[in-house]
Amino acid sequence: MVVEDKGLWLQIGAFSSRESADIFRDQAARDLSWNNEPLDVSPRDGLYRVRLGPYRNREEAEAIAAKVRGTLGIAPKMTNR
Repeated sequence: MVVEDKGLWLQIGAFSSRESADIFRDQAARDLSWNNEPLDVSPRDGLYRVRLGPYRNREEAEAIAAKVRGTLGIAPKMTNR
């Protein structure tokens, strides 16, 4: 599978309501104070996904994913949308 570099995202949560996604996004933004990128809430397929990115390449995304795991204790899912 070929993944376009410009579209790599790290999903850190998925919620059935926009309100829950917004609450989680706001808390994660506070906890990830080292993060310089905004956290995105993206609706798709009935869920609201909280994501970081996009990242230029897989190496950059993996480095950020490792920092997220260390800070939040969750493993982000890498996606290309």
